[in-house]
Amino acid sequence: MDHFNGITPEERWKNDILNELRAIRQHLERNAQAVETVEEIEIKPVQRRGRRKGAAV
Repeated sequence: MDHFNGITPEERWKNDILNELRAIRQHLERNAQAVETVEEIEIKPVQRRGRRKGAAV
């Protein structure tokens, strides 16, 4: 833990919560950047081959 001597339990709890919030924000920002990268990539439609209408079976 990264606590100093003389800190009350409430202050320790608040510090832990703050560290958790920082970590969550960091993960959210990383995910948002990943989504922006994916949106920039142009996705080409897949050409499917199938039976033509009216073709003999």
